[in-house]
Amino acid sequence: MKTAEPKTNPVALALIGGMLIGGKVRDNQIFHLGLTGIEFEGELSLERWQDLMRLCKACKNAATLWLADAITHGMNQFGQEVVQETLSQMEFELMDADRAMAIGKLSDGVRDPALTAEHYYVLAKADLSEAAQQTWAAAAVSHSLTARELVDSIAAGKVVKAAPGGRHGAGKGGLATIQGVRQLFDTWFHKVDQGDPIHKWDEPRKRELWEELKGPTRLGLQLARDLGLEGEVER
Repeated sequence: MKTAEPKTNPVALALIGGMLIGGKVRDNQIFHLGLTGIEFEGELSLERWQDLMRLCKACKNAATLWLADAITHGMNQFGQEVVQETLSQMEFELMDADRAMAIGKLSDGVRDPALTAEHYYVLAKADLSEAAQQTWAAAAVSHSLTARELVDSIAAGKVVKAAPGGRHGAGKGGLATIQGVRQLFDTWFHKVDQGDPIHKWDEPRKRELWEELKGPTRLGLQLARDLGLEGEVER
């Protein structure tokens, strides 16, 4: 918990989950969110504290979407070069920025409070039309799919639920695993390699694909260097 600080906060947060930032249930149950922590005035009831915990969880998920929208707005207004320079200067994590950029390209009507940033990333990286993105997002909501189940469902072309008690059956906000994303990528690449080989693409299409792949590619190259496997990558 941080020490007292002025109540003025440069970050204005909207209502999340029905809770007003800095609002109060009773005069002795007040808290203020700041950039360095939370200031409490009085002791919160259990219900009020649980509301605060829900808010913390919601903010963590929302932060990815905020970054996605901020990057998209910056791209439209200032251009890609300025955005990339800003991300570098402010030392945003590469994977966070790449994920947010991918999510920012999703079609309108995809987002839903029941979905997580992991769900959106799965939809963003799949080879789906805008209509299909919306269809699968709706399916994820109506069937309470985890992000991993969403990966499997898209790959199968139908809703796939993990068996009760299975490894991937716990939690509404399940994590899309590397293996699941790899499976989705392999399915996409197989279709492209058969009907629209990448080596025949023109330069703009290749550059667009590189923008999508450079985050995972850099991670793979870093792992190869750490493991002394640069030769295998070159082959």
